[in-house]
Amino acid sequence: MIKVVIIDDEISAQSLLEKTLQKFFPNRFNIVQKCPSVDSGITAIKTYEPDLVFLDIQMPEKNGFELFNISK
Repeated sequence: MIKVVIIDDEISAQSLLEKTLQKFFPNRFNIVQKCPSVDSGITAIKTYEPDLVFLDIQMPEKNGFELFNISK
C-alpha cells in the first residue's frame, strides 16, 4: 500500500480527500496521518516517511510552500 500523509487545515477537505481515495482506489492507499498544520505535517513526514503527501498551499501560520521547501 502507498503510505499517505494529508496536510490541510480544513478537516472537511482532509475527509473528502480520504473518502475519494478510498472510493476510487480501494486498498491502494494507507492514510497514515492527517495533519491540520505545517508543524504537525513535518512531524508526520519524519515519523512515517510517506510515499505521497497531499499538501494544502494556503494555511494559516506557515503555508504549504514553506513545508515543501523544508522537506526537500
